[in-house]
Amino acid sequence: MIRDFLPLDGGSESGVSAVLRSYDTGAKAFRAGGTGRFDVLQSASSGALAFWTGHRRAHVNIQGKEDAVAMLLRTTEVFRFEESGWKLVHRHADRAKEPPE
Repeated sequence: MIRDFLPLDGGSESGVSAVLRSYDTGAKAFRAGGTGRFDVLQSASSGALAFWTGHRRAHVNIQGKEDAVAMLLRTTEVFRFEESGWKLVHRHADRAKEPPE
């Protein structure tokens, strides 16, 4: 269940309905196109659990902006192996201050 969310504008949302509205609003701010990559800094697995952490570097197209916007996200993702394969069970990302290369 989604309970809390910290959007990129620095605010916060609590409660399923508010979080889902915030996801929808945030997604609509992006336009098609852009570039990106994920640089893995550390990863490990043990049995049915695995993780990686790294930098998501991107140039994204945002509504109302003529030029692509550089973004750098510090990202951690946790996976669990299930019958159908590896599934993402947790993701955390926050915007870092340095722009991507």
